[in-house]
Amino acid sequence: MYRALGDRAVAVEREKEIVLTPEGFRRYEEELNRLTTVTRQEVRARLRDTKPTSDEGEDAAYDSAKIELAFVEGRIQELREILTRARILAPEDIRTDEAHLGSRVRVTNLSTGRELTLKLVSPLEAAPERGQISTESPVGEAILGRRPGDTVDVRTPSGTVQYRIEEIRAE
Repeated sequence: MYRALGDRAVAVEREKEIVLTPEGFRRYEEELNRLTTVTRQEVRARLRDTKPTSDEGEDAAYDSAKIELAFVEGRIQELREILTRARILAPEDIRTDEAHLGSRVRVTNLSTGRELTLKLVSPLEAAPERGQISTESPVGEAILGRRPGDTVDVRTPSGTVQYRIEEIRAE
């Protein structure tokens, strides 16, 4: 961890607890396992196989493998830090009276009548294509702490959208 006075803000941010859903924690563990047991070895093998035979010329394949290995090692380090700092959200911690981290919230777009089911997750777990939205996203911020029956306004690039919270459940 950074301890220099000038890096204090970075140190505080890096030491902050990360709350993850059990699914998010499992996905990070699986990614770390894949990177350390498969990807890292594949890239190292490619690095050995493309090592330049002379000192004269540049080798694009070798350089590319070096860069890829650096990215893999960086991601491994990042995942280890996330998993070390993570606290797994227990099912009993998920509230159903108000929308909070881990809640599955069914909302209705009041303009279109379309219903959406969204799971509120940490920014690290956000995957809108799977219906997992960050508590720091515009929709996540708007519904956080709200109750069934509440109506919220969400600013979007195309204008303000109103949603009514229909149901909150834990899963």
